[in-house]
Amino acid sequence: MAKDLNGHASNYRLLLLEDDSDDALLVQASLENAAPREFELTRAARLADALELLADGRFDVMLSDLGLPDSPGPATVQAIRERAPAGLPLVVLTGRDDEALGRDAIKLGAQDYLMKGRADGALLARALRYAIERKRLESGLREANEALARRVAERTAELQAANAALRANVARDHAMMQATTAAIITADDEGRILKWNPAAGRTFGYREAEVLGQPLTMLMPPRHRERYENGLRRVKAGGRRHMVGRTVELEASAKGGREFPIALSLSEWETSEGRYFTAIIHDISERRRAEQTLARQRDLYDALSRTNEAIVRSCSPEELFERVCRIVVEHGRFLFAWIGLVDKKSPWLNEVATYGVDSGYLELRRKMKSEGVLNLGLARRAVASGAHVVANDFLAHPATTIWHEAARARGVRAFASFPLRRMGEVVGALNIYAGALGAFTDDLVSALDSVALDVSYALDSFQREAARRRSEEALRESEERFRGLFVNSHDAILHLTPDGEILDANPAACRLFCRSEDDMRRVGRNVLVDSSDPRLACALARGRRHGAFFGELAFRRADETEFNGEVAISVFSDKEGRAIISMLIRDLSERKRVERLTRALPQQILAAQEEERRRISTVLHHDVGSLAVGTAAYLDAIEADLRVGKIPDARAAVRRARTLFSTTVVRLKDLALQLRPVELDILGLRAALRQHFVMVTKTGRTLIEFRETLGSAKLPEIAGTTLFRIAQEALTNAIEHGGATKVHVRLGLSKQRITMTIRDNGTGFDVAAIADQETPRMGLRVMREMASAAGGELEIESSPGKGCTLRATVARTPPEKRLAGARPAPRPRTGRRARAGRRA
Repeated sequence: MAKDLNGHASNYRLLLLEDDSDDALLVQASLENAAPREFELTRAARLADALELLADGRFDVMLSDLGLPDSPGPATVQAIRERAPAGLPLVVLTGRDDEALGRDAIKLGAQDYLMKGRADGALLARALRYAIERKRLESGLREANEALARRVAERTAELQAANAALRANVARDHAMMQATTAAIITADDEGRILKWNPAAGRTFGYREAEVLGQPLTMLMPPRHRERYENGLRRVKAGGRRHMVGRTVELEASAKGGREFPIALSLSEWETSEGRYFTAIIHDISERRRAEQTLARQRDLYDALSRTNEAIVRSCSPEELFERVCRIVVEHGRFLFAWIGLVDKKSPWLNEVATYGVDSGYLELRRKMKSEGVLNLGLARRAVASGAHVVANDFLAHPATTIWHEAARARGVRAFASFPLRRMGEVVGALNIYAGALGAFTDDLVSALDSVALDVSYALDSFQREAARRRSEEALRESEERFRGLFVNSHDAILHLTPDGEILDANPAACRLFCRSEDDMRRVGRNVLVDSSDPRLACALARGRRHGAFFGELAFRRADETEFNGEVAISVFSDKEGRAIISMLIRDLSERKRVERLTRALPQQILAAQEEERRRISTVLHHDVGSLAVGTAAYLDAIEADLRVGKIPDARAAVRRARTLFSTTVVRLKDLALQLRPVELDILGLRAALRQHFVMVTKTGRTLIEFRETLGSAKLPEIAGTTLFRIAQEALTNAIEHGGATKVHVRLGLSKQRITMTIRDNGTGFDVAAIADQETPRMGLRVMREMASAAGGELEIESSPGKGCTLRATVARTPPEKRLAGARPAPRPRTGRRARAGRRA
């Protein structure tokens, strides 16, 4: 059972004019969720149907769409107002974000308007309730105004009749003066009081003896006396009479200085004794209070409507706070208002919005806050208690003592504070200052409670909207990060359904299986995975049971070649709650080949060492050894010649021995340079290569052309050594095994790589045949391993009879620096914690 603004239970009959069935169902569902069984809804799809239903007048409120096929725009409101019962409240609902359209609808008689898609059930129900209550109050106000107008007309007629009778014969109306409830006062042209009836005594508080002969100015507030005296002198001088024969409303002053409003009818009459004036006076204080009450009620309900409008139009809490303060002050006729939010580090509220003329009051508050003055004021009480706090006599309230002087100087006489909530927690207060004692009546406090409640609801909406935006942003960022990893991953990634349908495949998967993504979607999992692999069933079972699997499976490419892959399987749910299998695949072919080569590498290194030792031994034995034997023979000859005194022969033998020794030294230096040239350490790769090329071309059989673009760049030691050794091995192969007579060497530099290209015109060889050998040539193997160790690679292009092109690329950054800080990818979690993470 719902309640109206006065707290009474209500079941409202609602006529919904909506041509769109989906929108009508949405309105019905929203109202059922927000206000169950409060509204009895009847729907009409066309304006003509709605007008027929309205004819019997059984509806409490009407909700109409403005975009109807048979009546678009404000014409719908005008047609409803012409045909509907006069007291039926109307709320319009439109899908166009057009403020002017809404204002036009309200000018034509609609109580409120809402935008489709922006009004939830609670806001829609509240708008309908307010429309009903507002229409009821408008009807009551209209009836009260009409009754008041009739009463004023009647009283005015009475006053006019009394004035006419007085002008005819004042003397004969003495008895009436004694009996009438109106104050009747007669004065001469000097403004002295001559007659004073009992009603005048009751109205002004003076006895007749106290006023007879006294000036009329004693009955006027001091600020009006000078103007009265000027008017009296003008009348005596024969000037125009502004008040005679009319009923005017003025301020009067009673005994003791109390001011109150009066309605005064003044007549002028003459006798032989002179000119006289008679005034009939009515105290209209009650009427003024009734009018002010009606005006205040209109303003309050206007403030509620404006607050709801501000809630709909505000984009942030700060903007809403500014608008609410302005609405409260302008429509509630208060001095000023401010909104403060709770500061957990201070007993003072932080001002976030103010409006009105505070005459420095709030500046004084800020100063006291900065000085650390203890604040136990009424606003803090409202926040602490969660209920409104009212001080209708601010200067007499004990909790406002420290503010009395400032309030008295600035005209503050009443104060009220209303707590504001966000998600059920009090986060601040709306604080309002009035200039009249007792300004916060019960109905006013109730209306302001509704304003605070509406603002709290808006704060809840802002909070939920902010949380939704944060969630959407986090989801978007997560999806972007996932998409980046998915697209740029070097490992193949497949997303599949449990029955094997492929949903997504990243570029690495397309390269690995030699298929396009559409092709993989078409063929499915069973074509890509070797279904005869017994490990497949185990992997799927573990994935379903534990949500993850890590192991090896056999796969098949588009060309029917098979390979073993390392697989990591995890299961997650998509937005619709469907189970999705994520499969990360890494080709193990190269790794297994490297593992085989690694196992054979120690033997290959030993063989390479032995081959190098044999080469060095051969050079020492056949070349340096022969020179050493010859040198020794010459030394023996010198010794023999010296014993027999053949000095010339000994000298000749010394020269020949010296020549052989020099040759031996040169051969040993050449051998040392072949092992590691000194230029490589001192002058760098460029100089070492030039020195080596000079040694290689001494025989004259081979021409080497060398070009480089290194400039002044400094290369890492491992890069220089690797390229030098590769050049040594490549030239040896080209000249000794390929019979090359011309070799071109190019050395270039990029931002991340150093590239060396060696092209010869030798006999060449079949690269594919060499690669298919179980044990490839030792020289090629060594060069590949050296390039790989330096963070690069080796490419060879050759065919029989067409020479050979070798391209070696190494990294400019040493491998140990590139790998610093790198960590292996974590294995997927299994078991209870993994399942909990997926549920989250």
